[in-house]
Amino acid sequence: MGNYIHSIIGILAVINPMVCGAMLLNMEGNSQKKDMINDGIKAMLAVMAILLISVVLGKSILNAFGISMDAFKAVGGIILSMIGFNML
Repeated sequence: MGNYIHSIIGILAVINPMVCGAMLLNMEGNSQKKDMINDGIKAMLAVMAILLISVVLGKSILNAFGISMDAFKAVGGIILSMIGFNML
């Protein structure tokens, strides 16, 4: 159970739903509320599909390319560190 909570917190930290909501509002501008909701739902479903595919097929995709999980974690940490450093 602890691993699931840890993973969910990590995903929320990377996705940052508050910033995504602000970006959606900024992009929509003066659109009608119904259109904004529809666009938000489409974006949410696309992200959910990508995450579910990653959950189900992630290890087999990495194995197909010959990438170990430890290497994937290390490179992911480096990428997140670079993004954080660029945000400073």
